Amino acid sequence: MAPAQGEKGALSPPIFVHDEDEQKFQSVEPSSSGQTIGTDPDMVTISVSRAFAEEATLRAVSEFRKELTQVRNDLRTSRERTDALEEEVNELRKTSRERLDEMENKVKVAKQEAEDAKAAVQKLKAKMKSKLSALADRITVAEETLEQQGVEPETAPSTAAEQKPGHIYKTLFDEVKQMEMFQGPFKLRGQAASVSFMRMEACYEMGWQREFSDRLTKACSKSKDCTRNGFLYFPGRVAFAGQHGLAMVPMAQTSTEHGFELASTFDGLSNVEWELFHDRSMLGGPAKSTKIFYAGTFQCVELKDLHPDGMKYYTFLESNHGFSFDSLIQAVVEAQVQKPLLRRDEIRSLIFSGAVKIEFIGLKMVGFNEELYRCVTASDTASSGTKRPQDSSASGSAPKPKRTKRS
Repeated sequence: MAPAQGEKGALSPPIFVHDEDEQKFQSVEPSSSGQTIGTDPDMVTISVSRAFAEEATLRAVSEFRKELTQVRNDLRTSRERTDALEEEVNELRKTSRERLDEMENKVKVAKQEAEDAKAAVQKLKAKMKSKLSALADRITVAEETLEQQGVEPETAPSTAAEQKPGHIYKTLFDEVKQMEMFQGPFKLRGQAASVSFMRMEACYEMGWQREFSDRLTKACSKSKDCTRNGFLYFPGRVAFAGQHGLAMVPMAQTSTEHGFELASTFDGLSNVEWELFHDRSMLGGPAKSTKIFYAGTFQCVELKDLHPDGMKYYTFLESNHGFSFDSLIQAVVEAQVQKPLLRRDEIRSLIFSGAVKIEFIGLKMVGFNEELYRCVTASDTASSGTKRPQDSSASGSAPKPKRTKRS
């Protein structure tokens, strides 16, 4: 039998004391005499059942756990946000670094381009300075020459500009442009096929005219209807103005100072019709070709009255109009009469110095031999026979230079 309440050894319920200072209940075990141990006389003692106390304690612990779980969740969320922010910051740093590197590379490239441009400007300045210096030297030489001739530079005739080589050449070309036009059908130079019996490089060897004539005869013999006149071909020394053109050759001349005599290629060509061949692939300008083309039937027109003393060769004649300097050297070699012959390096110097003069003749188009064109452009002309064309009066070769001296 359980001891009665209040008896010695009986179980007493826990006592909860309200602490006014702490504002909470405190559990206090009673003493064996039924009095609380260490209690303040100002405290209020409340007796509750153990079940109530345990349930209250469990509820408090449960609430605490919920709060702790919420705190942990909030902490986890905060950490995730922190990690996301750190990742964004790192990505921003990386992007900023890449952009900074890109900008630095662009700055380096810009600096290098600026340095290159500066070097190019310096090089151009030096080049222009050299050209201006050379031009000043030429002006000085010209002034000294005028002084030696007794002509003051300030009083030089205004018509002197008309005697410049560019003006002389323009006058010759204008004369060609005014020639009467050929009204019949013909092949435009930009559309014509090249001849198949001869290449231009073969026309820089001695005796090429005979080889050209023989091959042209074989090509023409392909057709019984093919007749022709004698041929003209000035390798690298023909320029066209529309239908008509100009041909350049060394002028007939003799120089006791330099020891040479040249015959004229143009003597005896006027008022005769010729089959003209050329190596110009375009209608105008300096463009040249390594192929040979048939131009048509032409007459030679004297232009000596426009440049009776001939003229010096200038490099603009090749750069602007296509008159080849190397071809002119070959023409001088072929036009020599004296013995021994001049060497090529001597000819080159004499041309540049003006000791060897050149002249031009007009080439007027008067017809187009369609049958001859078909024969010379046929792909199998190289295997043609040797039958001569029906026109037995044709010379079959370029005219041989005649010895003609000019004072």
